[in-house]
Amino acid sequence: MQTCVRYDRDDNGIVTLTLDLPGRSVNTLSRQMWTDLAAAVEKVESDPPRGVIVTSAKPKTFIAGADLFELRAMTDEQLHEYLLIGQQILERIERLDCPTVAAINGDALGGGLEVALACRHRVCADDASIKLGLPEVTLGLVPGWGGTVRLTRLIGARQSVPIASTGKPVGPADALKLGLVDAVAPRDGLVAAATELIRKSPKSRAFAAMTQNDLEWLSSTEMDYTRKFGELNPAPLRIVQVIRAAAEGGSDAGYAAERRGLVELRASPAGRNLLRLFFLRQSAKKDAAKVAGGTPREIKKVAVFGGGMMGGGIVHAFVKSKVPVVCIEAEAIAAPAGSRIKSALEKDGLKSDAFVMSSNPHDILDADLIIEAISEDLGAKESLFKMLDTAAKPQA
Repeated sequence: MQTCVRYDRDDNGIVTLTLDLPGRSVNTLSRQMWTDLAAAVEKVESDPPRGVIVTSAKPKTFIAGADLFELRAMTDEQLHEYLLIGQQILERIERLDCPTVAAINGDALGGGLEVALACRHRVCADDASIKLGLPEVTLGLVPGWGGTVRLTRLIGARQSVPIASTGKPVGPADALKLGLVDAVAPRDGLVAAATELIRKSPKSRAFAAMTQNDLEWLSSTEMDYTRKFGELNPAPLRIVQVIRAAAEGGSDAGYAAERRGLVELRASPAGRNLLRLFFLRQSAKKDAAKVAGGTPREIKKVAVFGGGMMGGGIVHAFVKSKVPVVCIEAEAIAAPAGSRIKSALEKDGLKSDAFVMSSNPHDILDADLIIEAISEDLGAKESLFKMLDTAAKPQA
């Protein structure tokens, strides 16, 4: 069987563990992934290197999280064991004598972020489309591999609770401000940045202290969440209780509370319904792809006519998806429209030079996809489409 984790040791004594789940477009923490990761960690333990870099071979994903299809089929006892094994492996990574760095090249969600948090350091690619977070709460669950415990130790309760209890992810820039990652680097400079973190790594890890004020704040948040969510979605409240368990009883108590919470919440009405909704969505996507047939057309360039609120938003979406886009607007208003779009891109941490503003309709000649977002004037729309009939390439 092909391994999910490649082990490479360079001439400088640095080991790189590359996560690559065979036959899948993203990495998930399947049983096979955990087994292979444990074997790689054992190899590191038996022959300690100068440092360890954990990264992914998938182009857009570090680790997407648990394998929910495997999780769905487990009994409560199997699920508890699955969580315990993962927690023990991450504990071994955390206890390694050498510096460890997660080189995050794509989305690190749920268990993916939990793996990264077990490393001493984290460096993330400078790409605003990357998401880091703990989205388990959106499925009615709690993180199960130490995410709440380690995140709180790293950035404090007042910053970790909103991330874990809402499931809302953060991008690299915000993660750096929060202290969730140590550095942000160009995608092609991730390994170099990770190597530099190994070189500068201190002997011990510093954790955020839990103060009496923090404990009182957690108690207040528990009461607030009890009123706000009740039985409708008990997961946010359970996350606060797990963090409190770790604060009062130590990390092991927090890990145990996570395991117990995830197993119990999976069986709750909210957990059952939200997981069912997830699988229905996945099934709908597969069915739609079967009905559509064929393969997706490659889009190398997009042209958007109209730089107003709707057109600007469409341009923003394509820039975020790294698709070259030109926005065409009347000459009299092209400059202010371009400035408005650039400002919105910069506010979202995207490069403002990632699109072209133009008043020349001929810039659509090589566009694969053309979107009309001009004013609601039938005559203007008819004129535009008559022009497109002759100017656009036949395959557009």
